[in-house]
Amino acid sequence: MHTLASILCAVLLLGAPVAGAADATDYELTTLGQALLEAGGPWFTQETEHFVCRALSESEAKTAADEAEFAYRNACVYLGAEPALRRGHLFVVNDRALWGQVLQGADRRKDSLAVQSRNDVFVLKNGGGVSDAMHLPHEIVHFRLWQQYGDGVPVWLDEGLAGYVGWVVADAYQSQKGTQLVRTLPQLAPEELMPLDELTAVSEYPEGEEAIQAFCRQAEELIRAIAERRGDAKLGGLAKAVAAEKVPWREYLRSRMGYSSDDFGRLSDLVRTRAQEGEGW
Repeated sequence: MHTLASILCAVLLLGAPVAGAADATDYELTTLGQALLEAGGPWFTQETEHFVCRALSESEAKTAADEAEFAYRNACVYLGAEPALRRGHLFVVNDRALWGQVLQGADRRKDSLAVQSRNDVFVLKNGGGVSDAMHLPHEIVHFRLWQQYGDGVPVWLDEGLAGYVGWVVADAYQSQKGTQLVRTLPQLAPEELMPLDELTAVSEYPEGEEAIQAFCRQAEELIRAIAERRGDAKLGGLAKAVAAEKVPWREYLRSRMGYSSDDFGRLSDLVRTRAQEGEGW
């Protein structure tokens, strides 16, 4: 059970990674970020401890900065509080034409309404609702994982953690504003399901939106099931072991979380069952 109080308490106990003193590298953009900066504007900028935030209005820049800091600090509760060497760049866009001109198709994850490219994060505001509320925290998790482990994060782990932790953080952020989020997850057909070893062996996102959606749903359910068994606090250790130390995920669950052969069977059954259910959690 996740509550805003428990998350904020964890932030206070663990602290948050503190970026080093700002220098020239704080303002370097990816090629994609530079292209968006030049194609749109005028941009309004809001700087925070961990981000340089840009939006097409001053109010949007301030709101994005607040949400990004909340998401980042709370993501660190789950993923580790190692200091970051530099700040990230966040672009919030509410112009569909501009998004389509520069960013459409830049990232094959999900619906391409949000993109994380190395040190840059891009989010399209699409009229509000649950989708908008989830995009930024989801991408901040991807960003934090990249900060810590670069390109070493397996696709299933990257997407599973972004889905699970991103949702919990989004829910906490909206709760403090008096809004309760409810989402409906894609209900998968039996033929869309993958054995866990096949799921965790995927090295690139599959072709097609439905296939990506099915993959992401199962990856998130796998992370959710692991977190429920041993607690959210274990997710950072899992990420570090698999992404940095290259420990096979089954070996980590067996040696560090006490999984038996029967437990792995139950884990597989649980992921399959839940992935076929459509209600949110």
